[in-house]
Amino acid sequence: MQFGFNLPNTGAFVAPDVFMRIAREGEGLGFDYLTVTDHVVLPDMAEPGYPYSESGAFYSSDSIQRHEMLSLAAYLAAITSKLRIVLAVLVVPHRPAVLAAKMLATIDVLSGGRLTVGIGAGWLKAEFDAVVTTPFAERGAVTDEYIAAFRTLWTEDKPRLDGRYVHYDGLVLAPKPVQKPHRRSGSAARAARPCAARRVLATPGIRSAATMHICSTRCPAIKPASRDCDNSQQRPAASRTPSR
Repeated sequence: MQFGFNLPNTGAFVAPDVFMRIAREGEGLGFDYLTVTDHVVLPDMAEPGYPYSESGAFYSSDSIQRHEMLSLAAYLAAITSKLRIVLAVLVVPHRPAVLAAKMLATIDVLSGGRLTVGIGAGWLKAEFDAVVTTPFAERGAVTDEYIAAFRTLWTEDKPRLDGRYVHYDGLVLAPKPVQKPHRRSGSAARAARPCAARRVLATPGIRSAATMHICSTRCPAIKPASRDCDNSQQRPAASRTPSR
């Protein structure tokens, strides 16, 4: 069994000295991992449609202040030595597939294999319209194909992919991640379920985790956390991540 905590990345907690202290205190107390969440930009907080609260609204207006996830993850890896850095969750369509694969591989290498990636397809259309170049309605298919791109880039010496959204041939991505892919998958979001069933990465649960199949996904190794997963695997004690 493992125990982890969410590292707040909103409001007053965006100050570097604050989240640095929280991360180091958590590591000193013996926690196994910390989680961080992903938004690039946010619309007016009054916009409805947040799928993880009964009202459809964010939990706090402070949520509008936050650091970019992968930059923060790299920083956290640099100021800690044992904590696993869990992305809960990475909204896959937010970043071009090849660039994201390289950034994730770099963080995994520089952290000594301490990166865990939760995969999500996203939900906030206004954010997609500002950040993403692929259609919001196709985000599940985009996520599926980007995951395929991650896998080939991380495991093949001369990766090639000729997909609908990603095209490359004869590239070299090095160094490869420290961790290697495992075939474990699950899903907590409707748009992500088809790709999770076909590929190897998936979404971990959030506030409604009790009603969902949950997997904590490692980059690129994957670790199950739901009761339906193989009991021989270790399970993170905290299966929920806080509001995003």
